[in-house]
Amino acid sequence: KAVVLRVDSPGGSSFASEEIWRGVDRVQRRGKPVVVSMGGTAASGGYYVSAGADAIYAEPTTVTGSIGVYAGPVIDASELLDRIGVGTELYTRGRNAAMFSISKPMDDHEFAALDRMVGATYDMFKERVADGRGMNADEVEEVARGRVWSGTDALDVGLVDALGGFHDAVVRARSEAGIPEGAHVRLVTYGDRMGPGGEAVERSVQAVASALEL
Repeated sequence: KAVVLRVDSPGGSSFASEEIWRGVDRVQRRGKPVVVSMGGTAASGGYYVSAGADAIYAEPTTVTGSIGVYAGPVIDASELLDRIGVGTELYTRGRNAAMFSISKPMDDHEFAALDRMVGATYDMFKERVADGRGMNADEVEEVARGRVWSGTDALDVGLVDALGGFHDAVVRARSEAGIPEGAHVRLVTYGDRMGPGGEAVERSVQAVASALEL
């Protein structure tokens, strides 16, 4: 009936963030509300995947926001390769096809292409935030530019809806789904790869369900 998405991430791949954002969007299009529960960190890509949720909960000290994109050229190892006697040849098709090769430095044309890629990704990030948080472009820019906020400050600037933990997010999800307080519901964890603490997470979810008499 509803999804609680637990986010604890400093970000990373913009492509992966967009894929997860689209996954959240598909769930919502099927009529299921999504409530985000932020852990210690939900920054950059961690905030990207959260931005479209129906509600976002953060802890007062959650590192959140960091709405920005950075990238740089890969290490130019051409001199090192030459010193150790490694020869390389590049076979490419397209002006910027070798822009991320470690066997040569980036040229000005490739730097310009990289700059355009970063700019386009940043614009998309801000668009996702604007649509999800009901903000205009100028409002998003005011809280973006890579700046990091605590959960308390993020609430003040409109990046989260409330301060609270996983319990609070579950209660909000039940409300968003229109489930009466007295109704019996079951919390189910999803994902085959929950990491070394997977069983602990499962037990924690069960404990939350018991505490809330779900």
